[in-house]
Amino acid sequence: MNDKVARILLKYRKAIIEEWAHRLHTEISPYSARPLDELLRTISQVTDANSVAISNNDFSRIDSFIEWIGKTWSQTVFLPSNQDVSG
Repeated sequence: MNDKVARILLKYRKAIIEEWAHRLHTEISPYSARPLDELLRTISQVTDANSVAISNNDFSRIDSFIEWIGKTWSQTVFLPSNQDVSG
């Protein structure tokens, strides 16, 4: 089963990534402000991590991605300039 899913993900990798990035960029407010090439890179990373997890039962790339994206978002989302300081 895992091999079949992994082959499907590999076969349709580019289409999955492009569709996911396009939808985030056009339909989800916080992501619409992000550059499309950034979304493509990020989604490529998580797609590849998911594929490795499915095909090899290896979740280390997902763990690394979660750690990276958590640090990235915490640095951008919680900047003082992004906080509402009205009282």
